[in-house]
Amino acid sequence: MLALENDGQPYPPNVIARLEVFAQHVARDERGPAATPADPD
Repeated sequence: MLALENDGQPYPPNVIARLEVFAQHVARDERGPAATPADPD
């Protein structure tokens, strides 16, 4: 879950970056554990 407040102003770049990272994590989790990179160890 990601909570954001908005007063009508554009989001600053750091908030946009957090949204992008959150979306990537959601997409990765939707693909499941088989799609995650293998541990090199």
